[in-house]
Amino acid sequence: MTPFPRILLVALFSFCTPFLLRAQTPSFNYSLSSDSVAWSELTSQTLCNTINTAWNSQYRIPIGFSFPFAGRNFDSLNIETNGYLQFDADNYYAFTAFHSFRDKLDSNGFHSVLSYALSGTSPNRVLKIQYKNAGQADVPAETLSYQIWLRENGSIEVRIGPNSYTDVAMSDTSQLVRLGPLNKNMNTPVNAFFATGNFRQATGQTQDENHPEPGYMHAIPLPGWRYVFVPVNN
Repeated sequence: MTPFPRILLVALFSFCTPFLLRAQTPSFNYSLSSDSVAWSELTSQTLCNTINTAWNSQYRIPIGFSFPFAGRNFDSLNIETNGYLQFDADNYYAFTAFHSFRDKLDSNGFHSVLSYALSGTSPNRVLKIQYKNAGQADVPAETLSYQIWLRENGSIEVRIGPNSYTDVAMSDTSQLVRLGPLNKNMNTPVNAFFATGNFRQATGQTQDENHPEPGYMHAIPLPGWRYVFVPVNN
């Protein structure tokens, strides 16, 4: 059999590559708003772990509806316990909140708890994911609780619950207080849309070739703050 000419292989790859890239190009066209809301613990939730068991590295969970995210629809996701929600297997469609916050033992030897609950009826269903008493390895005493809400219309809310990080010095702030949708591969024209600045007046910043550095907020928000990411023409 005659070998397939190398020049034709190169030509075929060159022809296909733009189409493959376009097929994996998420749309991070979102708006950001923030306000204050009352914190409410989840009830009747599904537990990923209990106070007596450590977190796994990730949990695959159903969303409960078709969730539009960054130009695609998803019916399940991975909760990666390093601060990411991962929607696809190729790391192009993700959402990050409080990178490096993870399972932590308190003074009683109890673990942080991950859980989720589906509420509402179509077309207004909401998947609520709760991180209770998560923390950082390098700050031994402090903990943070927060929730991520995925709404059926495609908006994403990050709700801040009880925490003890007020005035606590943290290392690598650009990683720790990073909220927003992103492409973890960082290889598309637009790679992310992050909340930036003071947590009381956070603004949205697109990460692209003109703004290559990831945006971040300068401190852990106080309990009661909510950040809402709304898709624009997705």
